[in-house]
Amino acid sequence: METAGDFNVGGEEFQMLLFADDVVVVAGDPEKLQKFLNELNNKAKKVGLSIHDGKTKWMKNAFCPQFTMKLGSENIELVEQYSYLWRIVQMNDDLGVEQSRRGRAACIAFTKLKDIFCDTKTTPSVKAELFNSTVLPALLYECETWNTTLDEENIVETTQRIMERRMVGVSRLQHIANEDAF
Repeated sequence: METAGDFNVGGEEFQMLLFADDVVVVAGDPEKLQKFLNELNNKAKKVGLSIHDGKTKWMKNAFCPQFTMKLGSENIELVEQYSYLWRIVQMNDDLGVEQSRRGRAACIAFTKLKDIFCDTKTTPSVKAELFNSTVLPALLYECETWNTTLDEENIVETTQRIMERRMVGVSRLQHIANEDAF
């Protein structure tokens, strides 16, 4: 099978990123990508597999010409961003969308355990251990790959502080500084 076009990243050549049933194919131009996708689709059909046309998307950067990508006779949706392995991928590398997703995930994790976090009978050490093992991973998932600005780091810190203040029962309306609350 012909490749879609190799790319050099960190001295390594690659053309696809594979994880379970999620695949990312990278190509230097849309015609090569279309040819590769057609061939991949045909080979998959021969072994009884299919590419889900509703879940298949494609992205292009600013240097890519106008193009209509197809899977068989169906147009493939051109998107500005997509989720791959629970991470938002986009050309402009704006972390705002990903940080919002991570913040929501942390809030959901916190809310599920709110009765424990806000219970005055639960010891601070138990709250801290539970928070560090459930909420922080949801908030900081894949953060080591983020290229953040100081403002973006402050957003994450603020999200964490809001939840920590709720755990110790301190409201912003009480005008108590974080240093005094913890």
